[in-house]
Amino acid sequence: MNNIYFRVDMNSQIATGHMMRCLSIADEVREQGGEAIFITADENACELLTERGFDYIVLNTKWDRMEDELPKLESIIDEKKIKKLIIDSYYATEKYLNAVDKWTKILYIDDLNRKDLQVSTILSYPVYADENFYKKYYLEDKVKLLIGADYTPLRRVFRDVPDKKIRKNIERVLILSGGSDPYDTIKQCINVLIENNIREIYAIYGRYSDRVDTIKNTYKNEQRVHVYESVDNIEKYMQEADLCISASGTTLYELCACGTPTLSYILADNQIDNALGFDKKGIIPCLGDVRKENIANRISEELEKMKSEVNRKDLSEKMKSVVDGQGCRRIVGEFG
Repeated sequence: MNNIYFRVDMNSQIATGHMMRCLSIADEVREQGGEAIFITADENACELLTERGFDYIVLNTKWDRMEDELPKLESIIDEKKIKKLIIDSYYATEKYLNAVDKWTKILYIDDLNRKDLQVSTILSYPVYADENFYKKYYLEDKVKLLIGADYTPLRRVFRDVPDKKIRKNIERVLILSGGSDPYDTIKQCINVLIENNIREIYAIYGRYSDRVDTIKNTYKNEQRVHVYESVDNIEKYMQEADLCISASGTTLYELCACGTPTLSYILADNQIDNALGFDKKGIIPCLGDVRKENIANRISEELEKMKSEVNRKDLSEKMKSVVDGQGCRRIVGEFG
């Protein structure tokens, strides 16, 4: 098993999604006997990487100006004799990839249906990923294509999750915001759930949210509301929830692996295709874009539909059929 390096960042602007999926792949690399090392622009991810037991190299560059880092990166690739590099950033330009491709073998994680990728392997796992699109723009004898939800990079805890037990009534609802909650969506959701007499409400904020203490204070006298920040065992909350309301990032795939009926909402441009893709397939209804609209009424409407045990069971089965949790094993098998 070869060592694999990861070029990825996380911060309050881009949140944690890119880093978390790379960490999932890195765990699999380590499990298969290799070593995973991270390369980051700044020190924002250092604490997390240390917690997870991974070595890292900090470039001390601008995360959103990746072309500027090329001289430093070339030196590191040469010094460390890097043979394989996974790149996960929307700021990796065509020029950047063209340069790095000459120095080492690249796997690029693409969520945006890019046509300009100069790499040896493309990974595109979103539910809306179109294999025919990639085959149109990339010759398979030159670029290996890992396309579709079978390659969803989830942590091992989401592998072989038992089928969801669907209760007769919705008693526990989980609200997830992703890395941050810039539009105060969690508060909006909590208020609607209280109005709808949900017995237990669990709200979990991401690492970069600054609203946790405020929300805890707001609902300190509401015994059914439980507020947490960046928990380590998110899968436990997902499995125990009867319903989840979530931002539309990688979390939706984790919820699929758990089979937890879910309502999604959009809070960034890079979540639009994901949310609409799941909605169009009738797997996860989308509540709307919180940057443009108040989703309170939509939550109430969807809650009425979700009261049906049959409806929730149907959605749960559809979700489980999309993601089996084996994606990282497949990715490392193809690229490692």
